[in-house]
Amino acid sequence: MGWHYLCDGFTGRVIGLDLSWSLTKLGHLQRLNLAFNYLDDFPLGNNIGEHNSLTHLNLSHLGFNVGEMIPPGLLKVVYKLISLDISNNYYTLQVSKTNFRSLVQNLTNYLQLLLFDLGHVQFELPKNFSSSFRKLSLQDTGMFGDISDSQLFHLPNLRVLRLGWNPLIMPNFNWSFSGSILELDFSQTGIFGKVPDSIGNLHSLWYLHLENCHLSGSVP
Repeated sequence: MGWHYLCDGFTGRVIGLDLSWSLTKLGHLQRLNLAFNYLDDFPLGNNIGEHNSLTHLNLSHLGFNVGEMIPPGLLKVVYKLISLDISNNYYTLQVSKTNFRSLVQNLTNYLQLLLFDLGHVQFELPKNFSSSFRKLSLQDTGMFGDISDSQLFHLPNLRVLRLGWNPLIMPNFNWSFSGSILELDFSQTGIFGKVPDSIGNLHSLWYLHLENCHLSGSVP
């Protein structure tokens, strides 16, 4: 299998590389990282659903034509993924509400990392999350709802939770996260009430971002 590339006629250096045809032939691909690349369209297009061996997919910081849509084919492989990173594509990559709901619903106990910030999709905070989650970032997605109604406080393996810049609420509630939680970001959300004393029980916590929330009191 050959790569399609373009060479400079004077220096012989490779100045262009086309992986689109070759990637479709890699049927047993397990890890795909295309971060920080400028692409004309979504990698593999809807054929991404045929890559049943994929476990790690990184499509962060991609340069797309504005308005590029995530293909439905991604929903066919997401339930097998361990890591999915589609972050920092705020102005270029989009997802329909229907596909986003399906994506979230298809997340299973395999997934450990989800990074997702594509702009305002406007969806309700799911009540159920994978118990295998270690890192969950859904910043600035337009996600709304009451955090205390979800399972976020009961994920035993959760290390990082970033929900900032969303219209979420959380009344006075015992923040009974796993003792292994390292990072919490609720900045620019609608959580309110007194800072819970239970934060003092999070002995592994080293990063806490509560900027522009409606909390009162001091951090224990």
